[in-house]
Amino acid sequence: MTELGTASTVPMEPAIVRPTTTAEVAEVLRTATASVRVMGNGRWLMGGGPFAAAAPLSVRAVAGVSAFSPGDLVLTAGAGTTLRELATVAGAEGQMLAVAPYGDDDATIGSVVATGGPAPLAFGDYTIRDLVLGLTVVTGTGDIIRVGGRVVKNVAGFDLVRLHTGAWGTLGIITEVTVRLHAIPAIDTIRCGVVDVPLATLVPRLLEQRAPLPMQLAWTGDTGPVLWARCSGNAARATALQAHVAAMGLRDMAAPADLSALRATPSEADVVRVQAARSDAIAVLDTLQVLLRAHAPTATMVWDPLRGSTRVVAPSLAAVMDELPARARTAGARQALLVIWEQGRRTVRPLSTVEARLKAAFDPRGLLNPQATPETFP
Repeated sequence: MTELGTASTVPMEPAIVRPTTTAEVAEVLRTATASVRVMGNGRWLMGGGPFAAAAPLSVRAVAGVSAFSPGDLVLTAGAGTTLRELATVAGAEGQMLAVAPYGDDDATIGSVVATGGPAPLAFGDYTIRDLVLGLTVVTGTGDIIRVGGRVVKNVAGFDLVRLHTGAWGTLGIITEVTVRLHAIPAIDTIRCGVVDVPLATLVPRLLEQRAPLPMQLAWTGDTGPVLWARCSGNAARATALQAHVAAMGLRDMAAPADLSALRATPSEADVVRVQAARSDAIAVLDTLQVLLRAHAPTATMVWDPLRGSTRVVAPSLAAVMDELPARARTAGARQALLVIWEQGRRTVRPLSTVEARLKAAFDPRGLLNPQATPETFP
């Protein structure tokens, strides 16, 4: 197995270190004298951060399902196991992981947990944070820790599972994941239709939904909004949900043959998530449409009515995001917006006091996905 050298001897394009077990990951970190860039298949290294350049370490080979209890709907797998591989094993028992994050099925389960990324039209509106029960993590000191467990009801101690979910590998390298599964429903279809009613009429209807009916509004370029909904359950329930969606004022309602576009994320695009109060939805969506027409006419915008988040993808979003907060307030938004850059322009910021203390506790040498500084980040 390749070892990590000192910072002065790491070449410009170092070979990827590929440990095959948790113990090997721990040994690499115990003996490392240079920082590492943690990855799975390395398909979304431009997300998150900003991270400084470092020797790449892939956990793709730490893979395979190590435990599966269909009766308990619980599965444990190495972090390098892909979503496709996991789906094959779970699907043989009529079960599934309830989320399919942005990207594709070649993403590894470890990277899905580490990035904590959102998923479009997730079954039951779950997030990966809702489904992770336990983790095996190697800290920056090379210590192996196991957090959570292999049971659904596990509330003992501090919630270190959620601490590592979405931490981007900065606190430890995830090597094993235990997830909660769900039974594949008898009917599971995605319907979409063009919205014919004004946004001011449709948005309140969507905000009133109480049943677990995953929906989203999507705009692409200059086209009007399209409503997508995941209707699942037994035959009676799925039919009732489809009728409910159709009654919202849609035309050309259909079940699309290709759903890959829902999850695709171009590597060269800016991706921004805007979190806003659901009561401010109309003001924020109207403002975004105006700004995108002016600065990014080819943008794709998707609004999740349950969480009040809007995901925007475009070649460049800097000008839009610079103007958005003030323009949204002028349009009537009463609460502050949270703008999260998932990919694209990112600024180097100092860690908060809590972040710095956590980093010092789990990675005192700063080996794991080190944050860029103004001197190291272009």
